[in-house]
Amino acid sequence: MWKKILAAGAVLAGMFLIYLWIGGALILQLTVPDAEETSDRAGPERFYSEDPSNDRIALIHERVESKQVRSHLKENAGETLDVTMFKITDGTADLLFYTSLLEAADRGVHVRVLLDGLFHNLRGDKRGIAEAFVHHPNMELKFFEPVNLWKPWSLNHRLHDKLIIADDHFGMISGRNIGDRYFAPQGFDGATDDRDAVIYNPSGTEYEDSGVFQMQNYFDLVWDHEYAREAEPGQEKAAEESLDDLRSQYAAFQEEYDILYNNDYDWENRAHEVRNVTFIHNPLDRMNKDPWVWEDLTGLMEEAEDSIIMQSPFIIPSDSLTNHLNMGNVQAGVQMVTNSLAGYAEPSDLLPLCGSPAGSCCFGSGSI
Repeated sequence: MWKKILAAGAVLAGMFLIYLWIGGALILQLTVPDAEETSDRAGPERFYSEDPSNDRIALIHERVESKQVRSHLKENAGETLDVTMFKITDGTADLLFYTSLLEAADRGVHVRVLLDGLFHNLRGDKRGIAEAFVHHPNMELKFFEPVNLWKPWSLNHRLHDKLIIADDHFGMISGRNIGDRYFAPQGFDGATDDRDAVIYNPSGTEYEDSGVFQMQNYFDLVWDHEYAREAEPGQEKAAEESLDDLRSQYAAFQEEYDILYNNDYDWENRAHEVRNVTFIHNPLDRMNKDPWVWEDLTGLMEEAEDSIIMQSPFIIPSDSLTNHLNMGNVQAGVQMVTNSLAGYAEPSDLLPLCGSPAGSCCFGSGSI
């Protein structure tokens, strides 16, 4: 009897694994967008302007400064604070993140938090934080594509965005996840460097073309999408206890990590004047997507006259990616800054992006 039950269970488990493989992996190989298809969106001209923009841009490189700027944006939010994050890992940085969001909400700021449904890490002993956020009258929490094994085609549909939007004046887009190694001081073993771009819009609502509003419109698009699901509420008493714990933790952090808080920034001088800010993104469909961002990048590469500088911690020129780029149409020299080539299994795979007639690629090294 038990042997039959175990045998039936093994068969069912095997069938389910095959279902996961077909729905989560094989199907992606069958839905690759046609490289010959062209998008009907506006071309590269929308990236240019002859006149100065009201927006200003600041690039943040240092790890500790990145955390200081993030704290500054949250501390100075007066009405709204919208945050999107991909991966959150246990440590100190995640608690700094959660407590600073709660501090803004306690001041009356309307806080919306949108996290990836797989890598948010609000499970187990961190579940109480999610319940606390849902319970707070000034906070909302959603997960994008929560794990659903019955829909394996959704497992690869991840939300990689890292955005912070404060009122009508600031928008940060970043490559940093939330984890200690992204904000650690010098000497931290395993630290990872990355970069943030802060858009400063001093004109607020008077400048409707601001990159901050483009970022806000995108956040709203994802927030209102059917794939973004509200977090489930928990027990009121447990949520209140979690809120009290987070408030106590915030007070302790202000003493222990005082250099991270209450920093002033002269954004008029810290940020640089630009002619135009354009926020781009891919479609929100499941499966392989029409590569809007890559189309924009290749369009800009083909428009370039003198030089092209690309910087990314990861550059993976797959066949489906390089099929959308004809290097014969790229006349400017290409320079690429990426992680050390020692980190690439096949460094020669990067060569297709170096084949412009005007020059070759330069590769950086280290941890970017």
